[in-house]
Amino acid sequence: MGGCDLSQSETRESSPLSQGQLPSLNNINYTDESLVTGRKLTEVAGRASLPVLQNEQNEEVRSTNLQYAGRYYTQVPCQDAFVNCGKGRAEYILNLLPDGSAHRMIATFGRVQPGVDRPDIAQRRFYRKDHWSVDQAKNEIIVHLAEGVNFYYRVDPKQNLVMNLYKTLHANDQRVIQTFIQQHPLPEQPYKLVKDAVEF
Repeated sequence: MGGCDLSQSETRESSPLSQGQLPSLNNINYTDESLVTGRKLTEVAGRASLPVLQNEQNEEVRSTNLQYAGRYYTQVPCQDAFVNCGKGRAEYILNLLPDGSAHRMIATFGRVQPGVDRPDIAQRRFYRKDHWSVDQAKNEIIVHLAEGVNFYYRVDPKQNLVMNLYKTLHANDQRVIQTFIQQHPLPEQPYKLVKDAVEF
């Protein structure tokens, strides 16, 4: 594929390899953490995706908070710009995994958007590094998005999540949230996400 890319062919011509020189192994820093934290092929062979390394997690989920891990979902009318669908309803799904990762998905008839509100953005970002945490004192779940925005959810007595749009809009850095909502509209109302009975 690189053969059709002019910028790569120019770089290749000026690289030491094209001039008959071999790179020196003496200049490689073998104590570099990026080289040490890899996985063995036998640990990842046959898996659809790589398992998340523990040191990549921004936040650990305490054992007392594992009760909140699970699948949450709600129906959103297509008129709401949050789901960006033609007509009918879309299902908004939020998976809070025990390892602290969070995965958002919007599913409509014939289309699945992995955690974003527009298909053109979905094509650019298939794997997201979102994570979640619990604020016990405020009885809320916080989903920390890769874009630097936090989504806040109030936990109701049945352990369902209710979107706290006011806090999501006002507790984030205003420049960051304004940039975010230009590409990802916030929901028009605070939807309740029902916890699925299936446990992780």
